[in-house]
Amino acid sequence: MKFTGAKWWKIDFHTHTPASKDYREQSITPREWVLKYMEKDIDCVVITDHNTGGWIDILKEGF
Repeated sequence: MKFTGAKWWKIDFHTHTPASKDYREQSITPREWVLKYMEKDIDCVVITDHNTGGWIDILKEGF
């Protein structure tokens, strides 16, 4: 798809993963986690887990 002009990006600046103990879906897979945001047409997420970056490498490695 070719874009002309500006493009608006949909970004969630405050997301958590199962690395945060208060995340509700502890059994979600990395693939399911990413697909959940893709289904909502979110282009970018900022992971803001509490006191850990444990899932960042898992998500970077792919699924």
